[in-house]
Amino acid sequence: MQRSLVGIARSGALFFSSQNKVPSIKFTESALEKFRSAKKMDHSIFVSLDTGGCAGVKLKVDHVKTPSESDVDLSQGYVDIFMDKESEKLLKTAVIDFEDTLMKTGFTIEHPAIVNSCGCNASYQLDFDYYSKKSP
Repeated sequence: MQRSLVGIARSGALFFSSQNKVPSIKFTESALEKFRSAKKMDHSIFVSLDTGGCAGVKLKVDHVKTPSESDVDLSQGYVDIFMDKESEKLLKTAVIDFEDTLMKTGFTIEHPAIVNSCGCNASYQLDFDYYSKKSP
């Protein structure tokens, strides 16, 4: 499945969770609006983490016709949004935003496990010890 690159974020968003329990990931209104405008007919938005970029991990956004049964449903604001379970586990408590400035246009992510990013903020380094310190 081909997916496209995204990057690092800010705040001011709504929480969403597929289980209607404690919210797991925040999407800002700006991110939701970008998803709405970019959505293809009969497709859902698929968000994931992937290895790559200068700092090691990058956020990817793509369209998916049929999500896998194991994907997490984060749909919100009239947009069908899915994420693989591993990415959702790593991005819990993250804020996903969309920036459109003279210097940068793209998705960004803010998360306490991010310890470093590349110069263009398109990829970042995660502190995987952060996850082991968190209680289940």
